[in-house]
Amino acid sequence: MSVSATTPNPTAAPTSAAKTNRRAFVPEIQGLRAIAVAAVVIYHLTPAWLPGGFTGVDAFFVVSGFLITGHLLHELRTNGRIRLPRFWAGRFRRLWPAQAVTITTTAIAATLLLPRAEALATLRGGFASVFYAQNWYLAAQSTNYLNNDAPPSPFQHFWSLAIEEQFYFAWPLALLSAVLIAQGLRRQLNLAPMTPRTKTTAALVSVAGITALSFSICLWLVHTGGPEIYFGTHTRGWQLGIGGLLAFVPHAVRFSPRSSRLLALLGLTTLVAGFRWIDGGAQYPDLSASIPVLGTAAIILASTHGAPGLQILRNRAARAIGDRSYAIYLVHWPIIALLAAATPWGRPTQIAVAVLGSILAASAMFRWVEQPGRQHPRLQTPKTVFVFTTATMTGTAILLITLTTIVAAKATPPTTAPFPLGHGSPYGAPALATNATFITADTSIYPDPDTAAKTDQALADTPHCQTEPADPTPVTCVFGPNDATTTIALVGDSHATQWLPALQVIAEERNWRIKTYLHSSCAFSKVPRNYNAAQEDACRTSNTKRAALIANDPEIDVVLTSALAGDGFAGEDKDPEVGVTGFTEAWQELQAAGKDVVVLRDNPQSRKSAQVTTCVRQHRKHPETCALQLKEALPRDRQLAAAQKLPTVDVVDLTNKFCRGQECPAVIGNVLVYRDNNHLTASYVQSLAPDLDSELSQLCSRVDALCGA
Repeated sequence: MSVSATTPNPTAAPTSAAKTNRRAFVPEIQGLRAIAVAAVVIYHLTPAWLPGGFTGVDAFFVVSGFLITGHLLHELRTNGRIRLPRFWAGRFRRLWPAQAVTITTTAIAATLLLPRAEALATLRGGFASVFYAQNWYLAAQSTNYLNNDAPPSPFQHFWSLAIEEQFYFAWPLALLSAVLIAQGLRRQLNLAPMTPRTKTTAALVSVAGITALSFSICLWLVHTGGPEIYFGTHTRGWQLGIGGLLAFVPHAVRFSPRSSRLLALLGLTTLVAGFRWIDGGAQYPDLSASIPVLGTAAIILASTHGAPGLQILRNRAARAIGDRSYAIYLVHWPIIALLAAATPWGRPTQIAVAVLGSILAASAMFRWVEQPGRQHPRLQTPKTVFVFTTATMTGTAILLITLTTIVAAKATPPTTAPFPLGHGSPYGAPALATNATFITADTSIYPDPDTAAKTDQALADTPHCQTEPADPTPVTCVFGPNDATTTIALVGDSHATQWLPALQVIAEERNWRIKTYLHSSCAFSKVPRNYNAAQEDACRTSNTKRAALIANDPEIDVVLTSALAGDGFAGEDKDPEVGVTGFTEAWQELQAAGKDVVVLRDNPQSRKSAQVTTCVRQHRKHPETCALQLKEALPRDRQLAAAQKLPTVDVVDLTNKFCRGQECPAVIGNVLVYRDNNHLTASYVQSLAPDLDSELSQLCSRVDALCGA
C-alpha cells in the first residue's frame, strides 16, 4: 500500500520514457490511492453514504500488485536475479514502523477504554496483526456463529495489510521459482541459456497461472460458502495478480492523449460506480469484485502507457492524500472503533472528531514515523532492518502479553444472576407492567452488557446442540426426564434457540421433555434465507432431514418453532410471497404427520448497526436512552403471515412483554433484554417463563398436549 508510484523500466537495456511513452513517475497512482482510501474512510464512517466504499481495498490490491511486480521484473531483467533479503527488508522498512506504532497505541487505548471482554478480544487481534495473520484470524472468528455479533475490533482493518504482506513474501518466490523451473527445463532440453525476455515469459506464465487459479478458487468458494471467502489470501490473490499482469504490458503499447484520458475516465467511472452500487453481500468477492479491479486496472494502464491523465488524479491535494494513504488507512479505523465504543456512534460532531483525529494522526504518522523509517541511515541494509524488525516485533508482542495479563486480572462480572428470575420474581419481564427500569435504587444490570454476548445465551454450555450455518447435518439434543408426560420439539434458527431457557423452566414444572432441532441462520421452512449457495443448500438439506426426524418420532406431541424476522428468502426477487409459502408448506408436512404446530412470534429487534449492548454500557445509569421504537423494531415477519394463512397453526405473541406503548426498553427490571441487536439474553427469556407458560396453557383447548402437567 505504501510502495512508491515509480514504475521501473523492465527492459534489458535502458529506454527513455519519451521513446516508450511509459512514464517513470505516475502521479495518477497517488491520486488513485487518495480516492481509494477516501472511499474506505467514508464507508467506515457511515456505510450508508457509500455502500461500496469498502472496495477501495480492492483498488489498493491492484495497485500493489502492479508496483511490486514491476519492481521485481526490473530487478530480474536487469540483474538476472531477485535479491530476496533486500526486497523483503525494503518492505519491512516501509511498512512495519507505522504498523508498530499503530498496534502499540491502539492496544494501550483499548486496555484503558474498552470493557474487559472486548479489550481481551482486541489484544488477541493485535497479536494476529503483529504477525500478519489478521485475515486468517478474522476468518477463524467468523466460523463461530456465536461470535458473529461481537463489536468490530480496532485491528480489523489489518486484514488487508496481512494479505499484502503475505503477497510480498510469496510473490518474489513465485517469480523466482518459475524462472528456475524454466532454466532446468531448458538445460534438460539442451536449449540456450535464458535471456531477459525468456525470464520475463516464465514470470508471466507464473503470474497468469496464479491469478487464474486464485480467481477460480474465489468463484468456487462463492458458491460453496465459507467465512474465508472475504478474508482469504487465496480468494484475494487474483486482485493482486491482475495488477501484476499490468506490469507485463510491453512498453511499446501506447495510447494517444485522447485515448488515455478516455480510458482513465472510463476506469474512474467504473471505480466510483462500484463504490456507490456494490453492497458487499455474503458472497463478496464475487463477480462484482471485478468492477473495482477493472476500473483500477484501466486507470493504471492509461496513466502508465499514455499522456498525463485526469486532473482529478494529478492535482496537489490528491497527491498529498495519496502520499499519506497508508498512514490514513492505518489510523482511521482504530479512532472510529474506539470512539464508537466510548459514545453512541453517528452524531455529526462525533464523525467530525473522527475525521479531524484521523487527519492529524495520519499527518503525524507520515512525518515522524513513516518517512524517517524509510530514510533512516541505519535501516538501509537487510541485516539492520531484520534486526530492527525482529526486536520491535518482539517488544510489541511482549507489550501485548503484558496488557493481556493486566486486563485478564480485572474483576469479572458475575456469571449467575444476583437475584431470582421467573415465577414470583419482580425482576425482568414483570417489571414492564410498571415501566420499571430498575426494581430498587440499585442500578446494577444483569447480565453485564460487557459480557452478555458470550456468557448469557441459550446453549452457552451446550453449543454443539445448534448446527453451524453451512452444515447440512441436523443435531438433536434432549432436555428433561425420560418419563415425561409430554414431548415438545423446538425447531428453527437461533431465534428459536433463544426460547430454550424459558421452556426448560416450564418443562421442569410440567414434567415435559424438550427435543431440539436447531440450526444457525436456518429457519424451519421449505425455502432458505437469501445467503450464499452453499449455506442455502445446507439449510434445505437440514430442513428436509429435520422434518423427517420430527414427523417420524412418535414421542413428539407438539412442535414449537420460531425464526428471525426481517431477513429475505431465496427467490423473493421473483415471488415476494415465496418466504411465506415456505413456512406454510413446512408446517403442513408436520401436521400431516399428526403434529400440532405452534409459532413463537419473533421478538422486537434493532435494525441498526450499533450494538444495543454498547448503548447500554454507555448509558448504564439511564439505559432508557437505548429503547427501541416499536414501529422500527418489528420488521416483516413471514412466519406471522404464514400462520394467518393456516387456521390450524397457533401463534404465541409476547410482544407486549418487550414493549410498552411505542417503546421497547433495553433494560427491564434490572435485566438486560438483548445480548446483541436481535438476540435475547437467556436471563430475560428465563424471566418470561411464567408469561410463556400462560400463553401455552391458553392453547389447551386446541392442543391437548399443552393441557395440565
